[in-house]
This record gives sequence, structure tokens and C-alpha cells, in this order.
Amino acid sequence: MNNQPFSPAKPTARPATQPTTKPRQANAFERLRNRRLNKATKPFQARGASVERCGDCFLSSAACICSWRKQMHCNIDIALLMHNKEILKPTNTGRLIADCFPEQCHAFEWSRTEPCQDIIHLLQDPNRQCFILFPGELVPDREVYHNPQQDQLADLCQHKTPTVILLDGTWKQARKMLYQSEWLQTPPILSISPEHSATYALRKAPKEHQLSTAEAGVMVLNAFGEAKQARLLHQYFELFNHHYRAIRRTMAPEMNIIHQQMAAIDE
Repeated sequence: MNNQPFSPAKPTARPATQPTTKPRQANAFERLRNRRLNKATKPFQARGASVERCGDCFLSSAACICSWRKQMHCNIDIALLMHNKEILKPTNTGRLIADCFPEQCHAFEWSRTEPCQDIIHLLQDPNRQCFILFPGELVPDREVYHNPQQDQLADLCQHKTPTVILLDGTWKQARKMLYQSEWLQTPPILSISPEHSATYALRKAPKEHQLSTAEAGVMVLNAFGEAKQARLLHQYFELFNHHYRAIRRTMAPEMNIIHQQMAAIDE
């Protein structure tokens, strides 16, 4: 076991077995984050603000995961509707979805009274079947699909593009985003019961079955039969978790089975 401490401010050499980073265009989350930074009036101060971070994955330069990033196509679209306090947090996991599926992931900043027109157009697009992922028991007056089977989802979508809106924020923020936004009252609710407890160790939800945004994305992909894509996102999330925990312990991330499993996934 490697127990040698490292300084997060000083990048270390990457292992020779680590894949190389490919040139790429900014994804939807990165474009949203850049817009958020451009209108900020003061520097964002999060825990570990003094750490020298990679400009893409926002982890310590010594624990960067960019060269492990892989991309796939999936047959559903996922829209991240992000609370403004979530966009700049380095612990945000919704951005991992945009990393894995840049062509099918959208990202928008939530506003109760002035939603951006792009998400309104997305919600009103006749070629899309939109859903909002949310616990059905908390919205008894809404149209809710509880744990639908894959063939039921196919019947609901028919020839339309399945599009799932993920409310990206704390659970308190997510409830506020849904309950207080008149423009979010039309799409049906997709309610999926987690099969496993949350494994996100960096931020604790009030209840063990309240998942991080990336874990919710894995659940949605599996529900629509996108098993290979779900596996990619799950492994990328596990890698992110592993590297971020190393930062918290001021230790270099160890190469382990998570890296082997990530390397084994074909794009």
C-alpha cells in the first residue's frame, strides 16, 4: 500500500499505465460553468479552495481523472437542471454524466421565475418525451410512473426522444426547484426505487437511499435498457469517488481494481 503523503498543490507524474487524454470540445456542463464564472462577482470559495485543481475535472492536479474519461452514445437524453449553488462545487457529480455522454447531456441553471429559453424549448419539443426524476410519493397529485418496465417506457416514448430531467442540487434544493417552478408542473414524474444505498462518500444525503446525481443517472440509464452506458457512468463515478477521497486524506490515489475496470470498458 502506498502510504506516502503528497501535496495537493504539486502535480505528480501519472502512472505509465494510465491512458492519454484526447482533444475534445467543451460539453454542456463546462459551457454552463464557464457562463456562471463569467457572471460571478467574487471568487468561489469552496472547501479546499487553496488546492491547485485541474481546470477540467476540478480535482487536485495530482489526482486528475481527465485521462480516464471515456465517452459513449446513449439513446436517451439527460438534462441537468442545476441549482446555482451547485454549478461551481468540485464535488458535483452531475458533470460526470456530461463527461460520459457529451452529445446527449444538456445542462441548465435553474431559475424559479426566469428559466432560460433553451430548457423551455426542450420541455415543449414535440419530438421529445420528457420526464422529471423524482420520488413519486412526494408528488401524489402528479402523473407518476413508478418503476416502469423498459417496454412500458418504450410505449410511452414511441418515436420520441426520451429525455429525463435530473434536479441537480441538495435534496432540499431539488424539492424547492420542483415545487416552486410553475414551468416544471407539466412533465410526468419518473419514480425509480434505488436497488442499493448511496455510495457517494463525499457528501451525505439525509437518507441512505437518496442518491447523488451521477448515481441517479446510472439508475435512469438502466431503466431505459442502456446497460453498457450505465456501467461506464458507474465506473467513472467510482473512479471520481476514489480519487476525491484520496485528496481528502492528502494521499496519492492508488491504482486498483476501479482503474482496471474503467480501462476495460470499450467506448
